[in-house]
Amino acid sequence: MNSTTHTSPAKRVRLRVAWAMAITLGLAALVRPLSRIITAQLGIELDAIVPLLTTLAISVVWILVAGLRDRHNPLATLMAAGAVYAVGATLVSAVLSPVLDGTLAGPLAHPMMIPMLIVTNLVWGAITGVIAMAVQRIRRNGRVHRRADEDAP
Repeated sequence: MNSTTHTSPAKRVRLRVAWAMAITLGLAALVRPLSRIITAQLGIELDAIVPLLTTLAISVVWILVAGLRDRHNPLATLMAAGAVYAVGATLVSAVLSPVLDGTLAGPLAHPMMIPMLIVTNLVWGAITGVIAMAVQRIRRNGRVHRRADEDAP
């Protein structure tokens, strides 16, 4: 008898990626490199903390958006969002660097960077995905406790 055929849906690992969410979150995260490009073009020097705070804000948005949904796996979805971001950041740099600087810069100019860029953003997605899973679990447990309290005499 195969044990996987008798596992309950709650115990099965759901690997469903919410692709629309992953693509939207990955593309929305492009605000980070785009803001850096815009401020550099305007000659504005930002404090080193600004990119970190931007990354933190993006991470919080990813965690909340994925963690407040129940019909997908936030780990898989946010890892996909990290991959979308990596591809998007590569394309943004490929398109904008020749236009703005007159020469190709970024990952396509240095192909050895591409695997590390992808891995880094997959890890970012995995970290935020694990936290989003915890948010989902807390929400589910809160609902179970509330229902139990409501059913009590």
